[in-house]
Order: sequence, then C-alpha cells, then structure tokens
Amino acid sequence: MKKLLSIILSIIICAVSVQGVFAESSDVDINTERNVYDDCADFSKVVAYSEGLSLDVVTDENKYAFSGDDTHIIRVTSDAEWLEYAVEPNGYFVFNTAFSPNEELSHFTFESSADGENWTSFNPIITVDDTEPSKWITVHYSLKKLPAEAKFIKIIFGNIGGTPWSPCIESIELKEHNTDEVGFADCVSTKYYNSTAKLKNLGLINGYSNSEFKPSGDITRAEFSAMMAKLLDLNSVYNPASLKQVFNDVTADYWGAGSIYALYSLGIVNGDENGNFNPELNISLQEAVKIMVSSLGYTAVANQNGGYPSGYMREASRLKLLKEIEDLKNEDSLSRGDAAILMDNALDVELIYQTSFGDGQNRYEYDGSTILNRYHGIYERRGEITDVGYASVFAEGAAKDGRFELNNQSYKTGDYDMLQYLGIMVTAYVKYDKDENDYTALYVEQDKNTKITEIDYNSYDRLDDGYLCYNGDDGREKRIAVGTNTKVIYNYKYQTRVGLIDNIDIKCGYLKVISNNVGSSYADYIMVYDYDTYIASDSSKLGGVLTDKYKGAVNFNLDEADTVILKYDNEKVLYTPEYKINKNEVVCIAKSEDGKIADIRISVDTDTGTVTNINSSEQEYTIGDKTYKLSNYFLDTNRTIDISSDTVTVYLDINGNIVDCRGAVSGERYGYLKSVSELNDVFGNTATLQIITESGKAEEIKATSKSSLNGSVSSVKSFFNLSPQLVKFSLKGDGTIAVLDTAVDLFGEVNTELFTRNYVSDSAKFYDTLNIFASKYQLSSETQVFVVPNDKSEIAKYEVSDLSRLLSDTAYNVQLFDLNDEYKVGAAVITLGTDDADIYNYSPVGVIINSGTYVNDEGDKCLSLKMFSGGEEKELLFDNDGATDRTNGWIDGYVNRDTKNGVNPFSTGEVLQYSERDGKCAAFRILLTKEQIYNNDYYEKNLADYGALSEELFYSELYTSLGIVDKKFSDKILLMGNTIQGYLRTIPLNGSVYVYDRRTKVLIKGDNSDIEQGGSVFVQMRYGIANTVLVIRN
Repeated sequence: MKKLLSIILSIIICAVSVQGVFAESSDVDINTERNVYDDCADFSKVVAYSEGLSLDVVTDENKYAFSGDDTHIIRVTSDAEWLEYAVEPNGYFVFNTAFSPNEELSHFTFESSADGENWTSFNPIITVDDTEPSKWITVHYSLKKLPAEAKFIKIIFGNIGGTPWSPCIESIELKEHNTDEVGFADCVSTKYYNSTAKLKNLGLINGYSNSEFKPSGDITRAEFSAMMAKLLDLNSVYNPASLKQVFNDVTADYWGAGSIYALYSLGIVNGDENGNFNPELNISLQEAVKIMVSSLGYTAVANQNGGYPSGYMREASRLKLLKEIEDLKNEDSLSRGDAAILMDNALDVELIYQTSFGDGQNRYEYDGSTILNRYHGIYERRGEITDVGYASVFAEGAAKDGRFELNNQSYKTGDYDMLQYLGIMVTAYVKYDKDENDYTALYVEQDKNTKITEIDYNSYDRLDDGYLCYNGDDGREKRIAVGTNTKVIYNYKYQTRVGLIDNIDIKCGYLKVISNNVGSSYADYIMVYDYDTYIASDSSKLGGVLTDKYKGAVNFNLDEADTVILKYDNEKVLYTPEYKINKNEVVCIAKSEDGKIADIRISVDTDTGTVTNINSSEQEYTIGDKTYKLSNYFLDTNRTIDISSDTVTVYLDINGNIVDCRGAVSGERYGYLKSVSELNDVFGNTATLQIITESGKAEEIKATSKSSLNGSVSSVKSFFNLSPQLVKFSLKGDGTIAVLDTAVDLFGEVNTELFTRNYVSDSAKFYDTLNIFASKYQLSSETQVFVVPNDKSEIAKYEVSDLSRLLSDTAYNVQLFDLNDEYKVGAAVITLGTDDADIYNYSPVGVIINSGTYVNDEGDKCLSLKMFSGGEEKELLFDNDGATDRTNGWIDGYVNRDTKNGVNPFSTGEVLQYSERDGKCAAFRILLTKEQIYNNDYYEKNLADYGALSEELFYSELYTSLGIVDKKFSDKILLMGNTIQGYLRTIPLNGSVYVYDRRTKVLIKGDNSDIEQGGSVFVQMRYGIANTVLVIRN
C-alpha cells in the first residue's frame, strides 16, 4: 500500500480535531471598506507636529453635531498649526475633517517633501458632505494625486485668527490604489512578483493588505511553519491543546503551536539539542529547505545523499526548489519573498511515496500528484484561451456567459479577469468543485514562449508585404512578421485574416500583437481595440444619454452588453448605469460588433499653455514644451485651434491626442441673459443676445454659427431655447460670442471646474456679520450680485452690484453660483418680489376675529378680515384678485384657499401670517385651521434652520404648535405638541395672548392667567419669543 513518507495521511485522519487554525502572525488581511490609518486618539502615527495642537474627545451631549469619529485633533491657538505624516507606499491618505457651521470654510492646505526638509504645496481632491444646518460640516481631503517623489506630507490648518477648535481632524483613512495588479503592489518589478501573485490568488498566502506583502521582511521559524501548514492544508486537523507539549518554548497557547506540532507529528520539523524549537528566530535557507524537502516526501532520499544539511540542499537543487534563490548561502536568513519563491517552486514537484520497507529493499514511486492537486484540488491546464464569455478568436465562438475555453475545454472564469488573456497561450490554475463537478479559474500565467507587443494608435503605421510596421520609442520603424492566416480580432470578436485586408482601420486605441511561439515565423493574432471618442458637454449618466459637444445626443446602449469594462483615469472601477460622466470628460468606448462587450475608458487628462509650435503636415501642436497630435475626433468635427489665444486648454483622449481645445479669448465673465432676438439675416447665421453685464447695462452681443453653447458648436437656433438666466460667457476678438455656458445644478458642491448653480431658495436670510446665506455660503467683495425683477421685461429694474446691496436679517429669493473650496460665492442672483408676493418667516401673524366683504372703487366685491395682530386690532383688506396662498406643506392635507372676488374661506379663531402690498393683502400662510381647533389635531412644525424637529431640537425662526399644556410656571409653560412622541417644549410667556371659545365662537384678548395646565393652546414662536399664544376653550 502506498505511503507518503513525510505526510502520513492515516495519522492525520485519526488525529482530526475540529478547530485547528494556522496563519502567519504577521499575515493579517486588512482589506476592509474603511481602513482607518489614524483615529486621532493620539499622535502615534504622526512624524512631527506643532506645539499648538491637542487631542479632544467629543462629549455625549455634543455627539449629535458630528458625523465622523469622536476623537479629534484640534488647535489650542488660532495659528497655522501643522502635522507631518510619512507617505505609505501601498495607498493614499484621505483626511476626514469637520468645520463649525458658524464660520466660513478656511480649508486646510497641504505640502509634500521628498526629504522632510524642502516642501512644495499641492492641491488635494476636496469633497464636502451634505450636512444638516445644526451639524458641523464634514470635508474630505483625498491625496490620491500626491506627487510621485513625495515621502512626507504636511497638513496645515486654515482659519487663521478664527476659532481655535474649528476646523478639526477626525480621522485619516488609508485607501488602496485601484489597479489591475493581481499580485502585491510592493512586489512589482521584483523577482518575487510572479511567485507571490500566484500564491496569493491560489489562496496559499496572505499579505499585510491586499497590496502589501513586504517581500524583504524577515520570516521566523514559526511563521514559515504556519505557511507550510497552510500549503499542506493542515488548517483543520490539529487542536494544539490536545497535543502533548514537545518543545520547551512552544506552549499550547502560543499562536503558532498548531502549525508547529502538526508538522512535528508528521516528522517534518524538529528542535535543537536542548528541546527548543526557537520559533521567534529567523529561519535560514537550509532549515526551510529541510522542511520543504520532507514535506514533499524526499526525506529518505535526502538522508541517503548526506543528510542534513548537505543532502537536503542537494535534493532541493535536483528538484529545482532553489530557482531564483540560488545566490543564497545555506546559513542565510530567508526573507518573506524568498520563502514565497521556495513555495512556488515546490508546487510543480511530484510527491514521492514509499511502497516497500526493510532489508535494504525500500522502494519509492510517483503517481503524478502534487501539493496543489492532492491537498487543494487545484490543477494546471496549459493551452491557448480561445473564448472568454462572448469574446472569441473564432468566427463562431462558444458564447458562454461566465466561462472560458482552453484546449476545447470549458471552465468557469470566477472572479478572475480572463479577457486580457484572449488568444494567449497560458497555464491556468483551476480549482475542482466536486459538488458542481466543475472547475473555476484562480490564476493564469502567460506562457514563457509567448511574446506580446502593444502598439498604440500613434505608433501604428501600416501592413506592408507580410509585416506589421510601427514606430518604436526611439522613433525608428519596427516590424513584426504576420502571415496571411494571422487572425484579426476586432474589439474582442474575430473579424478577418491579414491575407484578406490591406490595412488595419483604427481611430483611437491600440493593437496587441500575440505570438504564442517565439520561434514561429509569424504572429498568431492582432488584437484591435478601436475606440469611438466623445467629450461630454455636461454631466450625465453613463447608462443614459450623453450629450457630446459636437455630435449631439449619444446612447451607448449598455443595457444590451453582457460585459462592461470601465476604467477611469486608468483605474478599473465598477460600472453601474448611474455612473456619472462630468462635463469635459473624454469618453472612449470600444464595443464588440454584437454589442455584448463594451470597453470604456474615461480620460481626464488636460494641458494648459501657449501654442509654441505647429507642424501642419503631422497635425501636431506644441503647447509649452509638449507636443500633441490632433485626434481623429478633432479632425472629423472640422475644427481648428485658435492660436491667437494667449492660453489654451486641451482635452486629451486615451492616446494623449487632442480631442478639444478651449482658448481664453476675452476671459470668462458673468452676465444675466435677458432675451434672445430674432435671426437678423436671411441665412440664419447670427442671433442677438441681450445680456445684462457687470456694468449694469443691457448689451447686445451676437452669437454666430461658430459660437459654442454649453461646450457644443451647433446651429444658432439652439440659442433660442434659452430662457432668462445667469450665464457665463467670453467674446472673440470681433466681439461675438466665443463661449456661452448655462449653469449646471450641483447643489452643495464646491470648487468644480464647471459653471454651477449651488444653492437656490425663495426665502433665504442674509446676515451681514459674516456676509452669509444659509449658515455657510459666503459673499465676498468679489461676488457679483445681479438684482433682477420678477417681470424680466422691466429693463430699468435690473441692477448689478456687490454685497453692499443686501440688507442684513432679510430674506431673499436667491440663487448662488460657483462656490469655491472656501464656500465663497462667485455670483448671486436676487429676484425681486412682484405680483406673486411671498411670505417670509418673520411676516406678521394675525388671529381672525371675524370676516366680511367690501366694495372697492371699481365696484368689485372684495374680502375683509378683522383680526388681532401684535396685541392690537387690525383690518386686513384683499383686492378682487385675492391673495396668494403660501401655506404649501405647513399643514398636512391642506388645500389652498381661493380669496378672489370676495370669496371668504376664513373662520374666527384661525391663525395666519400675511404680507401686504399697496395696503392690500398680497399673500398669506395659514398656521392654524378651524378643523384643527375643533378636532384637536395636535401638531408642531418648524423651519429646521437650526435642525429638524427632534427631542432635542425645535428652536427655529418660525415654530408653530397646537398642543396640550403639560405644566405651567410663572414665566413659561411646557407644551406637548407632538403627542405621539411626547416631546415637551419650553414656551416662554412673553407674547400676546388671545382666547377662543369653541362653543360661542368668540375671540377675545387675554393674558397669561387664561392659560391652564391640561388645556389646549396654539403658539407661534420666533427663536426665543412666543409672539402669539391662542388659548382654546370649550
């Protein structure tokens, strides 16, 4: 009966215990969604920091105000305090910070250094979270675009001279770069990459993270034992507590005891002459080799050839276990990378079995099994990958979703990216699932005899008499032999053979030429990845309709695709139909002919500078010291670069070619578009725009067929779809429109490259202490304020001013544009009230005594209300057109009321806010209805300017409630308006009191003595003042 010398399976099976777990102590998988690098609970991760910094823990009563962590780094001064961090090689930092809502956003600044002494500033990527008004504003600073040479970064506080504790740093995350690497990032370009990548994907080793292995780090005897136990699949075999202690220095509770004793029980490891295993000593090459040779079953052979260490080293050399580590000496300490190479080399070695014993007749046999297939159910399959899903090198492919074909055998792709190996000779490692009787790919290695040459669009030249010709990096022509039967695979699908075509058509993208045998006379395949190019004129969703600047609306029909590959700025990202494309982003898409495969690359590369040279014959432009070709997209849309501009910005495709160019012709400026006139010639080539400019005057400016609207040059007729609004425009040298953009709605976002409308309100208060709207949007002396009438035709009522035009503590119908990263406003539009009057939060409040009608001077019947307002009687008159009902959603289920021609919808005891114009009611908001009074419909409502209603928050510029007096004191009451939640509100007794009797339907003035505990009252409160209290009696 066959018996594996070094792994006695019968012993293992008999010794099975349920809970043995063997893992390297240093191999911790930290691939979590949110990897907190520094929780800001101490300064342990900081390289250096200034003296004016301290640590803070948020108290329980203040936790509601913060969205992030409770431990913060704060200042104790108002100076530019700072911290330094060492750059982590396997990711990038994201600083999570918080700013007080009562101060402007004075952002942090960042510097980088290669030596820790010389510093250069750089710009982070800033995102600001949407935050409730009562909470601190959360701002994230991503350092993804950190300069490549940076070894240290410094974060510097802003808000110099302001509140010391704002802003604060809440935490720092370390995020991994999203790359296509299947191995560890810190092993790239080292001899360890292939081995560590294979072992990682086969599930045989872990790293410190998904991208970090630390190949040059030491490995101890215990750690190597743990790796070997995992390699031999002993993970569920031994419970160390059940084993007798053999080594003095390895107790049952030692982290590696299970691995060490499992290997010892099988005769693979032993200790020294003192009975110690020395688990914490670094393992030497000869010690590791002894363990590996014994694990493979070659113990007897090694002992016959000289024993330890020479016999084991000779056997390891014969078995080719020392490939790539031959330069190590026997006594040298093994690194983690060296250990991985040793393990990788062992995967291909046949296990040896002893079949007879004694009398010098020991015999050994092989059955072809290896560590991979015997202990892990993993098998090697070598061949050419001909089909991956709907991609195929054949005219009629396998077209099986989630599978690939290798040597006419079908396998599951699993989570592995197999498309990149289409047409390539490989060794695929596939795992067998006996329940499904199927194999799934875990890892793929390109065959060593396969040669792949990638040639981008700019370098490809032609097919010429059996050769594919292209320009090398040195500018010289290079050639690859191709035959008449060399297949051409176009966007992942077979298209033709070289012998049937004269040339390869490609607009943008690259070629991949595959020769699966370097000794072959010609290439096997030419993979063509041909991309169509678009540039977005505004933001859109990738799964919807994209508006191209020069081609109009485009639908990629991605719902028909089985596979969508998406890369943003060369990093692979997950595709969803909701994925957002931003204005001026270049979208390159290669689709298979049947639409089943879509490969999308988004380029955000740009360059700005002066055109210094033009090579017309090569269609090249030099900007500064860099030369760019014009893309086919640029040429197809019949455009030229305006070299008269002092500065141009070019947008580049994935080949680095120019897709679009914008010149800073006259400098962009704001204007309010009042109207667009008729075409002024029979050919329809021009239109006249009336724009209120910064001078406050209406200027007539012409748009022509070469004028750009929202990044797209099309018919002049497109300008006639514009309604009155704020625009941003620039002029050509002849005074006509060069570029005109309308605002994109990006509410709350800051510091974008777009012209954006960031905030809209029909009733936002302005405060001149900080010159802010809505607690955080700040106007500066540079902000242009456009004051426009509601009737846009009244040209005399337009104004252009600055923030001095605005009155403090006054509500405005306002739109705010172009917020920068300090939340400062580029431009504001204030719409003046007209016939459509409005109600403001501070508008007066009245309680109706009675109502009637009167006849105006024109003989029209009109409504009249008699009421108490501010403690005094008042008559509120309506004209025959009535007033605008602005109640909206203040009262649930409310239906707007008609007050035209004397119609009377009001009842005694009802409460309303009102505004007047020319002595007549212009608008009203109902705060308490007759139905609420008689049905005891208790409620409460506020504006949420200090936070939405909750147990803690109700304070507001306008708060109303119909509730029950829970308790009454001399100067206040506790009111329960929300009877479901049972919240109690403190209402000061400092306003006008009225009494309504539901039985007699009479309203009279009262005082605080009329308020009774347990009774019903209505209150209207503005911040700390209860302006109106209505006592309701039966």
